[in-house]
Amino acid sequence: MAGMKSLFTLLDRWLKRIVNLSAGISAGIVFIMMFPISVDVILRYAFNKPLHGTYQLAEFMMVGAVYLSVAYVQLHREHIRLELATSWMHPKYQLMLDIFG
Repeated sequence: MAGMKSLFTLLDRWLKRIVNLSAGISAGIVFIMMFPISVDVILRYAFNKPLHGTYQLAEFMMVGAVYLSVAYVQLHREHIRLELATSWMHPKYQLMLDIFG
């Protein structure tokens, strides 16, 4: 039994490392995404010469930025909830909704 506990502790530690790495990659994608968008805005409004494909590039990068950060948000239980609809429920039903969610 002690071996299983140490295995789960090791897996938990590695999972947290992977989640933090993916959140860091997501933040890096957002940081990198700022540059072509900023250049596009400057070129579009200052010189009337937009960068072609910036919108599509931002869409592709947004997928990585969002989905790589989902695990981090879930790990820290910071996801968006609709507490207005569940705050009046019995705690047992709230727990059931949390487990289902």
